[in-house]
Amino acid sequence: MQKATIFTIFFSILVVTLVAQLLVNDHLRSGWTSVIPPGAEVIPVAPAVPVIPVIPAVPTPTATPSAPTSETSEVSNFLSQRSYAIEKITTEQLTAFGFESMRLEQTSADGLLFQLIDVSDVVNLSKVRYNLTDGKSVYGVISEFLLADDGKATGFYESLKQKGSAFLPEVKLNETNVFASRSFYLNDTKRIGTAFLAVLVKNRVFTFSYPKASHEFFKKLINLLAKQA
Repeated sequence: MQKATIFTIFFSILVVTLVAQLLVNDHLRSGWTSVIPPGAEVIPVAPAVPVIPVIPAVPTPTATPSAPTSETSEVSNFLSQRSYAIEKITTEQLTAFGFESMRLEQTSADGLLFQLIDVSDVVNLSKVRYNLTDGKSVYGVISEFLLADDGKATGFYESLKQKGSAFLPEVKLNETNVFASRSFYLNDTKRIGTAFLAVLVKNRVFTFSYPKASHEFFKKLINLLAKQA
């Protein structure tokens, strides 16, 4: 009787322990299920990334502006000291040439030369334009183009010839070389009474538009400008 009682007590304790263990395990499983829904993706935790110290970048030295080239300085110096031969023509000289009661009046140098040739694409060029007028009518138009040296002036003169020849056959080019170093006429069949003349003198190019009937008067003016250039 005493042995049976001890065995019963021991067996009861063992059963209680096993049941308690099963309940605990079941509770743990049901707890995880409630936190992570079935089928949900489990995102692994990334391992710790070592912190790399940031080294401040060294600022790049600012480039020092380069000194102007000799050619740029030459052109700038030339433009700042330009002097036009046409500005030296006096009223007294015009009267002596036969242009009585007339004066040279500066006008805009922009626009087409001879109402035909575009020279706006020419760089390092200084230009001026004057009307020969009595205050009421214009009897001639004179332009002076000043370039840095004789070679550039020759190149500009050649470019005027090429651009003028582009208007063939309405406009015909006639290089007579009567004045100064070189010279040519453009004969416009639509303006047969007007002379269009370009004259190369050293580092300058002069252009003239005037009535052909006044050629002898303008010839004296052209020769004077060539001497003063």
